[in-house]
Amino acid sequence: MWKRGTVVPKERSKMQDQETMQDDWINLPELMARVENDRELLQEVFEIFKEQFPQMNLALKHALADGDLMQIQNAAHAIKGMLSSLSFTKASISAMQIERMARQGKSAGISEQLEQMERSVARAQAHLDTVCRGVLQ
Repeated sequence: MWKRGTVVPKERSKMQDQETMQDDWINLPELMARVENDRELLQEVFEIFKEQFPQMNLALKHALADGDLMQIQNAAHAIKGMLSSLSFTKASISAMQIERMARQGKSAGISEQLEQMERSVARAQAHLDTVCRGVLQ
């Protein structure tokens, strides 16, 4: 029984639950604040990411295959910015570590960090895909 003056919780929609969710893969409240809760803008930004990330990731892989630490550093830096702007928490940390390793001239371990970054991006992207599908409904 509710006491007088007690606030009764409102029913929450699935979208509201998703918007308040923060996990290791993506900080959704931070991302929604970045786009000022504009769901259409979120969808547009995410579409741009889905077009550009594969190309940027491929450039990073080519630089790694060539052993070009300067190109690895540059590519990782650009990817880090993209991932950070989407609040892809774990993935941006991996990109930052790749950038740092390349800057320090340490190629050992970059491949493992790249694999970790790709797994983190996949998880964050799947989560954001679910959110954006909710936006379109």
